[in-house]
Amino acid sequence: MKINLILILSLSFGLNVNAQTNDEVLLSRAARSYSNGAFSQVLDITKKISDSASNAVLFQKYRLKALSELAFAQNNAAIESVRHMLELNPTYKFNPITDPDELNVLLMKLRVIPKLNLGLSLSIGSNTTYAKATKVYTVARNSKSYSSQNTMIFSIDGGYNFSNRSGIGISIINAVKEYSIEYKVQDFRINLTERLNYIDFPIFYKFKLLEANKISMYAHLGGFVGYQYQSNNSINSINYTDNSSLEIRSFSADKRKMKWNAGGLFGASLQYNMRKGSVVLNCSYLNGLTNTVNANNRYTNPQLLHDYYYLDDDIQLNNLSIGLGYIININYQIERRKSKW
Repeated sequence: MKINLILILSLSFGLNVNAQTNDEVLLSRAARSYSNGAFSQVLDITKKISDSASNAVLFQKYRLKALSELAFAQNNAAIESVRHMLELNPTYKFNPITDPDELNVLLMKLRVIPKLNLGLSLSIGSNTTYAKATKVYTVARNSKSYSSQNTMIFSIDGGYNFSNRSGIGISIINAVKEYSIEYKVQDFRINLTERLNYIDFPIFYKFKLLEANKISMYAHLGGFVGYQYQSNNSINSINYTDNSSLEIRSFSADKRKMKWNAGGLFGASLQYNMRKGSVVLNCSYLNGLTNTVNANNRYTNPQLLHDYYYLDDDIQLNNLSIGLGYIININYQIERRKSKW
């Protein structure tokens, strides 16, 4: 029984090896026939190569098949064979040393479009927060001055392309939104700095504006929602007559802030296409449309109210970010370019 089992396994293994060897032998015969100009033989031989052959064998099968079909002016069939070839290796590029010019003609008839993509982005420029007071609240008659601050962002980016010209982009952004508020009350100059940590979820429609060689430029239009998960404030008051000061170096603003924020998005990106992905320079402006202050808790901090004469205004947050990242293409679609044949 044990001997029979070994024999069966040996025969099965031998058959698999022979099947693989047969496909390789057939491919070698097809290559010799192509070299000899026997294109009809190439088409006959490639039909015998199994669909279960290795990707490397199938790739060469469709390559020889396409060139032979082109020799008989079977243009549409040749393009379909090249389509199968690119489906096996979407990042294949024409090699002028090893590939005949006829193959490049066929490759130019098709366009490889990355469909799903995923990447990481780290800002190299600025993530600038602009706070806009839509309604002002004060204890005394004083005016507040808002100043923007620059911070870094980290994001995970993905997308889906409908075609070579348009698609949808989605991001998960960890952003620190920081700004300062300065005002004067009697002999005191007071400065409050707010540092708010958000996870933003932008989604946008992107469409290509122009393309030159490997560089493409896109415009973005969409919206976002953001969740504020942490906050840190600091405030100091200086009496500019005697230079005395009062300060709180760190305190939470969670109770005074709304957890969720939402708004619109517009921007643009430059994309440098590489073999298996793209380097992307992205510029986005997130225009907040909701009040980030919890109006129900505006008067609940007596220390801010009495020691610093401070009340929160109704505030909308806007952000300008510039980021550089790398996008990895996950899968592709092969489409035919418009041409005479």
